[in-house]
Amino acid sequence: MHVQYLMDDKGKKTAVQVPLKEWEKLQKELKKLDAIELVASDDTDIPDWQKKEVRSRLKELKKNPSKAISLSTAQKKIKQLSK
Repeated sequence: MHVQYLMDDKGKKTAVQVPLKEWEKLQKELKKLDAIELVASDDTDIPDWQKKEVRSRLKELKKNPSKAISLSTAQKKIKQLSK
């Protein structure tokens, strides 16, 4: 990936410039992974209870990383439950 760094007058990196084609490719790949949008839209309104649940699950996962399963395993389990 070809990126350019923007720096302030003291030489500190302050921003990154990514070519548009590469940025678009990154966005497509993130969507394939069902990633959260990089830029949240104003109409996104996630209920507080849901945010709390996600935070709780992430906290539990950090405590017990061995409990994590792959996306494909999770999808298979969900498919089995729906039979």
